[in-house]
Amino acid sequence: MPKLAIALWCVFLAVSLGARIAIQLRTTGSSGVVSCYVAGVSSAFLSQLTLGRSWRVGVDASERTELVTRGAYSVVRNPIFSALFLTSTGLALLCSTPLAWLALAVQLLALELQVRGVEEPYLARTHGGAYLDYGGRVGRFVPGMGLLSNPTTP
Repeated sequence: MPKLAIALWCVFLAVSLGARIAIQLRTTGSSGVVSCYVAGVSSAFLSQLTLGRSWRVGVDASERTELVTRGAYSVVRNPIFSALFLTSTGLALLCSTPLAWLALAVQLLALELQVRGVEEPYLARTHGGAYLDYGGRVGRFVPGMGLLSNPTTP
C-alpha cells in the first residue's frame, strides 16, 4: 500500500505540475514554474525527515546509520538529491539563461559523482547485501533507473 500511495503521489505531481504548467503557459504566457521549485524544496525536506536519526551531511566512515528504505526511499534511493535537482530545474526555468542551464548540468554531474563515488560504496560496505538488494530494486534518482545490476559492487 505505501508504494501505491507514493506512485499516486508521483502521478499527482506530474498532473498538477505538468498539466498546470502547460495550462498556465497557454493562458498567461508564463509557466508558473515556481511550483516546481516549491515541490523540490518540500520533497527534500520531507525526505530529510524520513531519514530521522540517519540524516547526515557527507559520509563519515566511522558512523553506522540505519539503512532507510521507507517513504520516498522506497521509490528512489536518493530522494533528497532528486528533489534538489527538481528545485534547481525550477530555478533554471525561472531564470532561463545559459548559465542557469550550465549550472544545472554541472549539478547533475556532481550528484552522480557524489552518489556513485562516495555514497554507494559507503552504503555497500556498511550494509552489505541489504543495500545491494535494495539497490537492485530501487532506482538511484528516478524510479526504475540506475538499479544496481552487480550484486557484488555498486
